[in-house]
Amino acid sequence: MKRIIRIAIAVALALPTGLSWHDARAAEQVTAYPAVYALANAVAEQANPDTHLPKAHSGGGDGAYNIKTNDTAARTGYFKFRVDAERVPDDANRVYFSLKGKSNASQGTLTFQVYGLADDGWTADELQHGALVLSESPLLTWNNAPPIDDTAVFLGTATTIEGVDTESLIDVTSFLETLGADGEATIAVVGTSNGNVQIYNSYKTGTFANERGEAVPRAPTLLPQKVESVDFVVDPYDIPPPNVTSSADDGNIAPNAVDNNRYTRWSAQNTAEQDQYITFDLGEPKPVGYVGIAFYSGDSRQSFFTLQASNDGAVWTDVAANVASSGASQQIEAFDLHASELTTRYLRFVGHGNNSDNLNSRGWNSITEFQAYPPHPDGETPVVEAPYIEPELPPAEPYALPGLTNPDGTPYAVHTPNPVTGATLNVVADFGADPADNGNDDTPAILAAIAAADSGDEVYFPNGTYNLISTMPGDSQTNFQLKNGVNLRGESEAGTVLKSYLNEPGNSRAIKAFNKNNIYISDLTITARYDGGYTTDPTSQNPGIGGFGNGIYIDQSGDQGSYNITIERVTIEHFQRMGIRIAKSHDVTVRHSTFRKATDVGGGGAGYGISVQGTPKVDTLGLPTDTRHVLIEHNRFEGPYLRHGVVVQYYAHNNLVAFNTFLNTQLDAIDLHGEDEYLNEVAYNRVENVPRGGIGVGNTGGTPPLSNHDASGPGNYLHHNSVVNTRDGILVYMGSPGTRIEANLITGTKDYENAAGIKILNGPGTIVKDNVIVGNEAPGFWGILLARDPGDVNAGTGAGAGDPVDVTLTGNVIRRNTNGLKIEAGERITVLGNEIKQNRGTNVQVDVPLAEHDLKLKKEKQEK
Repeated sequence: MKRIIRIAIAVALALPTGLSWHDARAAEQVTAYPAVYALANAVAEQANPDTHLPKAHSGGGDGAYNIKTNDTAARTGYFKFRVDAERVPDDANRVYFSLKGKSNASQGTLTFQVYGLADDGWTADELQHGALVLSESPLLTWNNAPPIDDTAVFLGTATTIEGVDTESLIDVTSFLETLGADGEATIAVVGTSNGNVQIYNSYKTGTFANERGEAVPRAPTLLPQKVESVDFVVDPYDIPPPNVTSSADDGNIAPNAVDNNRYTRWSAQNTAEQDQYITFDLGEPKPVGYVGIAFYSGDSRQSFFTLQASNDGAVWTDVAANVASSGASQQIEAFDLHASELTTRYLRFVGHGNNSDNLNSRGWNSITEFQAYPPHPDGETPVVEAPYIEPELPPAEPYALPGLTNPDGTPYAVHTPNPVTGATLNVVADFGADPADNGNDDTPAILAAIAAADSGDEVYFPNGTYNLISTMPGDSQTNFQLKNGVNLRGESEAGTVLKSYLNEPGNSRAIKAFNKNNIYISDLTITARYDGGYTTDPTSQNPGIGGFGNGIYIDQSGDQGSYNITIERVTIEHFQRMGIRIAKSHDVTVRHSTFRKATDVGGGGAGYGISVQGTPKVDTLGLPTDTRHVLIEHNRFEGPYLRHGVVVQYYAHNNLVAFNTFLNTQLDAIDLHGEDEYLNEVAYNRVENVPRGGIGVGNTGGTPPLSNHDASGPGNYLHHNSVVNTRDGILVYMGSPGTRIEANLITGTKDYENAAGIKILNGPGTIVKDNVIVGNEAPGFWGILLARDPGDVNAGTGAGAGDPVDVTLTGNVIRRNTNGLKIEAGERITVLGNEIKQNRGTNVQVDVPLAEHDLKLKKEKQEK
């Protein structure tokens, strides 16, 4: 610790959560580093001197200790922290202990003494925050806890307030300095009264807002800081959210860049004609010395941009051209403009993309926070760091059963298509659209019709070809956007053609619905002006890729998702990425539609018929952006120019994919994509002639840290599907838990060597029941195969590796195949009541002990 602490501060103090470090030290500039969570914590309880209590005091709820003084029933809280360069950076010179809690009802304000102790190697039997496990260390109890004696260092006093979450900040800098370069520190919290209180421990989840509206976690932490002397208070200009606009967005809107929260962001993708920009209005001309910008994924890629200035919003001047971010930080980065001696009302960030390892992501511009500062008297560029605050989830009852169900398990009522209760607006007769395929731009007429429509109206397209040449105002990546309560109807699916001239990579879209609801789209075809070739190689991008990125793009705007949207009898073709993308939205139905002829099937999200997805790495249960209750039924997915038919990913749950036909897709026709998607139902689909997978649960690949794949979530239910001539009919791997595979038919595999009807790798708790696997004669085929999962070998981390565990095989029929059942790896496998016979090669091969079975394994010759 001595190499870390450069300013010795001997004062111990407790600050209420409402005080700002910047405000309290006007002559100091403070850089806050990430909070350090406890390795372990426990409460020592006098009344139960030999009991180890890591989560709660006896009789209490998890996450809090009732710390008090008492002659016979005292309790003391102990918190252990690891202090090293990984947790406390080298240039940190001040560290606070942040303790939170509240007094119980009628207890008033309570105080507590905080001590630093020499660590004696105690531990806890449940470690919450990636703790270092100490195998030789005792579990802390009252009888073996470090004593509060003359060797203890008094650090300060903490305070709780009745019924109000309160944070106390104790300066522990000098105490930690005694640890040396690295070490473990124990901090004890001792009561001074017999009052009842909740002192939160590391099992307390969530955050609460302090008096400045900043969210702080309830768990105890150490807060390292770098403190520097400055000659003035660092204070960026206030930019109200309405003063921020952009050329485009993907649902992550421009005002997000000034909300003082790096969890939100503005994002937009460049086109061949335009680099996207975001504009900040300071309200009046002001001197600007430098700006601070935080970048999305800023620690894994560099972003490139130009800063422009204007006093009228019309004529722009470059003030910093072709600038690059560091690529090493997600925090605010400073960019110096002092040399420009700039006074301006408007600032504009023009994005030039990034250098992501994922080629498909390089055209994106994403910033999480933007700040503009007055000039510094010494030309320096100190910044105020912005917090990263995930939205606190509202109370929400978790779901128990898969598919279209409510949290209590009752059936969920699917919304009905939005009815027409008003006028029918004819884009030809009423607004002058030209149904001839002659190169006239029909986008303005369509935009005018949508603008004129009221809720309950429909916009009607007679048969013809409508050329979407231009894009909508304010969004160079979209032909037009839908409107709440306004339907879109063609005269016929084959006869009404919307032809987009978009030819941009990534997230361009013919039609978008951002935060839209109650819309019915029917009876038309969405295509692109594309005359290039196609590819069936899923390992590389089509060099002739073209067309729009997405046909229909349904997503959030701000913090609100879309809902109650029905798409029926629509054909979508010539798209690069997704025919329909349904993201951060709910209650969307797609039925009786066709998806075909994607212009690319390479990696990075290309060639998906439909994608149903939530928020990467974030469970949004209970929020308006929770992706659920999407119904995909009676559709056709026609390969070979599709990578996947349907993809479900990113915590999407309780969706139903049923009665669809999938033909000749390149990879899994139905793919639960290894992004925590859970309780989804896949039923009564027909999958034919897939050279790789029929239905997949879990996935490898992706791009860390935000879109790398691994395990699907629990409870996905696959039943009554027919899978014909695919390499792996149903595959569960990468650690995907609790999948139920029931009553599926797998047959006709003849073209793909070493295939399997049902393959279970690392899929703990999988149930394989009542499936029929018959007539698969490809060389090396096995009806059911259990084998070790190598994990994501391309990632180089071994993620997802493991053996099948707790797998049950029961009631399955495996007959007339090349081979029957093979179990070459696994633990606690149950095999009961299966009919395995008349397979040409080996009926049963078991290489590991089974938990329970009724197989005749001792026979040298299995029944033929």
